[in-house]
Amino acid sequence: MKYPIITFSDCSELTRQRLEIRSGWEEAVKDKTLWVGEGKEFNAVRVQDAAAKARQLIPESRQGSDPDRIEGQAAVHLYEVLQDTPVVVLDDRGLWRWLSLAHFWDFIAWREEKPFASGNHLKYLDCNNSSEAVLPRMYRRVAALGGAEHVHLAYAIPKGTDFWRSHVLRIKTATTPAMTRALVRFQAEHQLKTEEIRELAKRLRRVWANAVLEIYDDNEAAGLIAEQAEDLIEKSNASQ
Repeated sequence: MKYPIITFSDCSELTRQRLEIRSGWEEAVKDKTLWVGEGKEFNAVRVQDAAAKARQLIPESRQGSDPDRIEGQAAVHLYEVLQDTPVVVLDDRGLWRWLSLAHFWDFIAWREEKPFASGNHLKYLDCNNSSEAVLPRMYRRVAALGGAEHVHLAYAIPKGTDFWRSHVLRIKTATTPAMTRALVRFQAEHQLKTEEIRELAKRLRRVWANAVLEIYDDNEAAGLIAEQAEDLIEKSNASQ
């Protein structure tokens, strides 16, 4: 596949230009865009459509909004246009930089408003860390669930920023769709507090050491989580 990329150094320079100069942004991105690979050309038109849908999700005010849930909804649109892209292309950080700068800047800047305001913004755009950069983590959220059939779970948990980053994307759970789906369904239903879900995560990590959870189906994964969290649920219910 022939596809567009932006290098790390150009990403840094373009970001500075966007924040400080603000003029000639679109042309600057085009000038720094490199096309690599051979064969069928990457469909940029579909990406534009996904970016437009993501922007439409941005509320007029952050007051009362749930940015992580909105990120999950936008992740569905992103995944839909990228799901058939070859893995070797998706593994190229340059593609994600191009997507971030050329099409999703507005959404990313809204999602990470505080870091952008403080100047701590590059890690959300340079895509060197797929758990931190906004677009890779959005794609991985849906991929961790097992794909398009389960996209509704991508935004099932209210205020789920810590849940997704700490208990799915940064750990082994992200490689096991059945476990991810079961954990998401569980948390969506029971809404364990931060310390309780962290305790559950610790227990599941201990199970990983002695069981092959990759072969669990949805029912087996749900049963395991319910077993490990039984006392946590009782404690949570008692405190309500």
